[in-house]
Amino acid sequence: MGWAETVLNFNNAVSDPNRWNTRVRIGFWIFGALAAGILAYTTRHYVNGDAIAYLDMAEAFREGLWNEAVLLGYSPGYSILLALFEYIVPTTPLNELYSVKFFNFVIFLAAMGACDFFVHRLTDEIQVDRERCPLPSHIVKAVVFSIFLVTSLIWVRIQIVAPDILVFIFVLLSLTALLNIKRSPDSFLGFACLGLTTGLGYVCKTFFFPFSILLFALAALHCSSLRKAIPRILLSVGVMLILSSPVVISQSLKAGHLSIGEVGSYNYAYYVAGEGSPVHLPKLLHSDPDVLLYDQGTLSTFPHGDPAYWAMGIKPVLNLRAQFNAIVKNVVDLITQIWAPTLVMLIWFFSQFRNAEFPNPRIRPPSVFLTLMMICLAGTGIYCLVSMEIRYVAAFLFLGFTAFVITPEYKVADFTKLNAFMIQAVLLVAFMMGMVIGFVVDQSHRALHYSAGKISHSDTFMEMIAVKDFLNDNHVGKLDKIAVFYPVNNKIYWAKMAGVRAVGEITDVEGFLQNAAIKRNEALDALKTAGFKAVVVKQPQLMNLIGEGWNKVPGASDYFVRFLSEPGP
Repeated sequence: MGWAETVLNFNNAVSDPNRWNTRVRIGFWIFGALAAGILAYTTRHYVNGDAIAYLDMAEAFREGLWNEAVLLGYSPGYSILLALFEYIVPTTPLNELYSVKFFNFVIFLAAMGACDFFVHRLTDEIQVDRERCPLPSHIVKAVVFSIFLVTSLIWVRIQIVAPDILVFIFVLLSLTALLNIKRSPDSFLGFACLGLTTGLGYVCKTFFFPFSILLFALAALHCSSLRKAIPRILLSVGVMLILSSPVVISQSLKAGHLSIGEVGSYNYAYYVAGEGSPVHLPKLLHSDPDVLLYDQGTLSTFPHGDPAYWAMGIKPVLNLRAQFNAIVKNVVDLITQIWAPTLVMLIWFFSQFRNAEFPNPRIRPPSVFLTLMMICLAGTGIYCLVSMEIRYVAAFLFLGFTAFVITPEYKVADFTKLNAFMIQAVLLVAFMMGMVIGFVVDQSHRALHYSAGKISHSDTFMEMIAVKDFLNDNHVGKLDKIAVFYPVNNKIYWAKMAGVRAVGEITDVEGFLQNAAIKRNEALDALKTAGFKAVVVKQPQLMNLIGEGWNKVPGASDYFVRFLSEPGP
């Protein structure tokens, strides 16, 4: 194809963008839904550490046990939706994890819809004049859609049982509300929508409550005067407070003081610096080794179901050295996880400097670039101050990458160079899509096959079913108390399936194993006296204690059970 024909094709694409926009959107939906569906299916046996807490909350909501549905370290939005979903789609202990992964897939499709809506509104907002323009809308959409798939599928991960993809949705909807405010700053509707999205975002993640201050400030800057800004921002704040008040009230009642959630204080004290003593302590049933009872509620599956509750009384303190070390660690962790797509994006961006123009970002009203970058830096920076996981900041990184895509503007008359820039953008999309394909293949293989010295997720799940069956076959089941060894293995989903409550803990594994048999039996007798039915351990060393009544679970490699009472009828 010659340059003349290429230029002609480009002219057709610019003059009739609807056809190409439709093709890009169809490709986005097909590719995204297919990749997410494959991941949701192949990783259906995967259980992350926080999953049990969210499943416990969903169970409490379904049972109408509102007090037990309130956890100080977790927001309820994800679990409320999950409870409604499981009410509509009946589940059993054996298929609940499959239902949750299908629920995550549905939520991901909603996130794709939010992204589609946001990108459509974003491309409408990009200004085009007679002499210069950004890349054609279908190219912008293709690049931004590909960035979304990387940040949502690879960094958030559909297999994680957590509300991060919901947070992604409300970040995108909040940005869309800001773009609508930018277009119609005198309308109250946009400000009401901003209050709606921030309020629902807080219900899904405590972080959204303080973060909404930045969103309201950006919205206020679009108003022509302070007199116009005040009533509109008050409307946004009012809508948000109405939606968030049930959560704030429930959190405050549980905490014993006004609280939007204790997770921020807990994380800072745990990851950066804290002082004080816990006000809630587990009951000490036995010493040497310590045997603890965590009496948190009938629906708490495992001892540390709500770590923020057990850490109450430990307050965060400012320690500059510890804060500096935390920032450095989090930034290094962030860079090591995002360096490849970031490097490619920066190479593409700086390659535009020779021929593209970069308009100065306006502060009032804030330009689209400035709005996206401020939210990106603020959201990422807040998490880097305390505790950073890539899934926490994926939505904000998506906005930062998007800001770079929409910034360069090109001379409309120079079609030859503009076509070259379009080809570069297509190569950028190909790189992002290659990352997604590689991730899908890698995660699917990891889920289904033995690799890196670890058994597959499916084999791990089969072992947990074996533990569940072994307990139930020996008449240990619904709401029975059992104990585990610390640290609690995140593969404790067997307790959820069996219906038992793992609220007892033997804290010193090595001490327990090295003690004399009489000391071990004293610790187990303390559990028996407290009403515990069994002790379940995932430790291969327990093979040496078979003669003391420990039973190796059939069908599991290193699970052992010690029953503390005679099996009932």
